[in-house]
Amino acid sequence: MNDLLAGLLDQVGAVSGTIHQPRDGHLILTASIGLPDSMKPAIGKIPKGKGMAGMAWKTGRSVTTCALRTDPNNTIQTGARAVEADAAVAVPVINLNQEVIGVVGFAFQPGTDEVDTRIDRCKRVVERALAQFGELSE
Repeated sequence: MNDLLAGLLDQVGAVSGTIHQPRDGHLILTASIGLPDSMKPAIGKIPKGKGMAGMAWKTGRSVTTCALRTDPNNTIQTGARAVEADAAVAVPVINLNQEVIGVVGFAFQPGTDEVDTRIDRCKRVVERALAQFGELSE
């Protein structure tokens, strides 16, 4: 799963990222790259609706921030603020039955891209990966 994530991050120019998958009523961290080890326990098991990944899972829509470390919004979990990045996007992975089967998180260094451009690029990359690999699996 980390190889898949590495390819996705490379395609969009992200410096770190995650893949979470729903299991037993929570999102479970199944892959991560570029995250401090101290952060992993805080994002290892996420309830629906909590944090960026939890909100993407709940709503089926991408969740973004341009200020990962300083955003006062409650959507950003405290652990996520440890990432050495500013902008972040959580993209739901939706199967043909319109079910969210995972959430891919991307974190970016400050750059010139507009947030909408980043979201669209991340969505396209996730959609291509889903088409290529089908259901997410470990």
